[in-house]
Amino acid sequence: MGDAFAAKTGFDPRRLTGRYRYFRVRPQRIQAWREENELAGRDLIREGRRVDTIG
Repeated sequence: MGDAFAAKTGFDPRRLTGRYRYFRVRPQRIQAWREENELAGRDLIREGRRVDTIG
């Protein structure tokens, strides 16, 4: 995981002399909407997985 982080960011915290913490965030639910009529079916990610059909 450390190698992947360093490759993606161009920064390797393992080379620092002090402690450096990084976190892996895994959202369980993401919703999107603009207007009240879009409230139904607004889940983009549910239970940590992308929802294939919206609406």
